[in-house]
Amino acid sequence: MKDFYYILGVENSTDVNAIKEAHRKLSKKFHPDLNAGDAFFEQRFKDIQEAYETLVDAGRRRIYDTQYACLQQGGQKKPSAQEPFLNELEKKIFEYRNQCDSVRKQQTAFEAQRPTYAPAATFDLQRLVLQYKWSAGGSLIAVIFACFFSLAPSQTTIGLLLKMLSDGILLGAAVGVVVVLVALLLKK
Repeated sequence: MKDFYYILGVENSTDVNAIKEAHRKLSKKFHPDLNAGDAFFEQRFKDIQEAYETLVDAGRRRIYDTQYACLQQGGQKKPSAQEPFLNELEKKIFEYRNQCDSVRKQQTAFEAQRPTYAPAATFDLQRLVLQYKWSAGGSLIAVIFACFFSLAPSQTTIGLLLKMLSDGILLGAAVGVVVVLVALLLKK
């Protein structure tokens, strides 16, 4: 097991900001582009990156610190046959967790950009249009004129009144009934 604290040159109680600063300095010093072709610098840079990625991530650091404490107390444990598998499994878990975090951030950003709409209206728009149509004059005026000019309520007039009643347009129906009654009275 690599000593990531030693690689970065920090204490195991160091906070994340100090780890980031140590990583920045060592990355500049051992970067492969500055030391082209030297395998030592490439390996050292990879170790620095691995140490940084482990110690900056809270979950990974907690696991590493547990293993690190075991090493400090009782020395190196004997490697088991399962250890390579477990190390690979740990890496996969961290990769998937990072992918999930990335997707979660993208989803949050997407939802922040998505427009919000007003809640759906609580009234029945079709009924409102019918009420306007009946009471604002459309067919109601036709009922009134039919009653006055024929002075006899026809099947059409009665049909319109029944339609208004079935649609729940009580005001229009009431006015229509009054007009029909007036027409009947004038006829006598």
